[in-house]
Amino acid sequence: MSELDRACEIFDDAIAYQQSKGFPVYRSNDREAVAKAIEDKLHYTLKIDGEMACVFNILYNDPAIWRQMDSDNAIYLHRVITNQDFKGQRLFQKVLDWTISRAAELDRPFVRMDTWADATNLIDYYTSFKFRVVELFMAPYDPQISENCQGNEVVLLEYKIS
Repeated sequence: MSELDRACEIFDDAIAYQQSKGFPVYRSNDREAVAKAIEDKLHYTLKIDGEMACVFNILYNDPAIWRQMDSDNAIYLHRVITNQDFKGQRLFQKVLDWTISRAAELDRPFVRMDTWADATNLIDYYTSFKFRVVELFMAPYDPQISENCQGNEVVLLEYKIS
C-alpha cells in the first residue's frame, strides 16, 4: 500500500472514530491535500515496528489562519492523526519533540496548530502538552485552508519553545 493510501486510510479511520464518539467530524480525508504535502515533502510519518502509527503535515507559514501573527517565527502542525491501533500512547509527544527540534534548527520560537473550537477533547489534549490558546478565529473559505476547516470556528494554539 502506498504512503498516500495508508495515510488516507488512517484519516478515514479517524473520521469513523469521531463519528462513533459524537465528536466533530472531518468532511473528508482531504486526499488531494495529503498528496500535495507528500509531494512537497511536508508530510511525515511516525512508524512503530514498521507500522504507520501517526501521520502529520507541517507548514513553514500559515498566513490564511494565523494572519499577521505569521512572521516566519513558527512551524505549523496540520492533520495530526494517530492510527487507531496506537491510540492512548500519547504519540503526539513524539510529533511535538520532532517539531520542536525542527523549529529550533530554523530559529523559530513557536510551534502552532489549530483545531475546531468545539473539539474540546482535542483542545484539552493539546493544552496538556503546554500549548496555550491564542484566540478563536472563523476560518475563511480559502483554498489555502483545508476543506475540513473552511467556515468553521477554530482555536489557535501555540507552544513556546524555551
